[in-house]
Parts: sequence; C-alpha cells; structure tokens
Amino acid sequence: MIVKLCVLNSVRRKADRSLIMSFETLTEQSSHELHQLDEMFQQDCVIAIKPEETPFLDAEIKDLDSIDMDLEDNTKTPSKRLRNVLYRLYEKEDNGEFKDFYKSQMERIINHFKGKLD
Repeated sequence: MIVKLCVLNSVRRKADRSLIMSFETLTEQSSHELHQLDEMFQQDCVIAIKPEETPFLDAEIKDLDSIDMDLEDNTKTPSKRLRNVLYRLYEKEDNGEFKDFYKSQMERIINHFKGKLD
C-alpha cells in the first residue's frame, strides 16, 4: 500500500461521467517512491480521500479491503455492448437507418483488424 499526503488540485468530468482527478504530493518524493507509483501505471487501484485532520475509521478501512475491483459489465455480451455503443454514436450522428450505419461501422472495425493481419 502506498500512502501519500497530497492536495487535490483539480477534478474534471469526462463524457462517460467518470472523473479525472489530479493530486500533488505535499513533500518531495524519492526516486524509489516514484518507481513504486510508476509500477502501478494504468492499473486499477483504490484511492481513499479524507481531509488530513480526519482519521480513517476501522470500518472505513474494512470497506477499502472489500471493494470489488471487477468493474466489467457481465450482464451484456461484448457484442451487445458494442452494438449499444454504436447505437449511441448513431443517435449523435443521425445518418439514415441504424441497420445501414451498424453494417458500415462493423465493416470498418473488421477491416481495421484485418489490416493488422497483413
């Protein structure tokens, strides 16, 4: 576990309603500490935020340990998820019939990956 005293510099909302949060450490960090964080680059992790003067309660620490990191949507197949995303894109672009839009987008995706086989 890595614990740092930080200040929250900014919070921005993304289109999917997730957040981008920026933190800055309040003390200098050694090369070793930077390496520890670099090892976690683009990995799912848990961040707990509280004001400095508010200690974590035992129940809160237990809650941290019980967080389910599997955020995948297991209720829909990947193909259904892709179709739903393409439908949302179709709604934004409104290009004729959805079935034609879907076929053209799927063909574009297929050709993209076929091109990687060459």
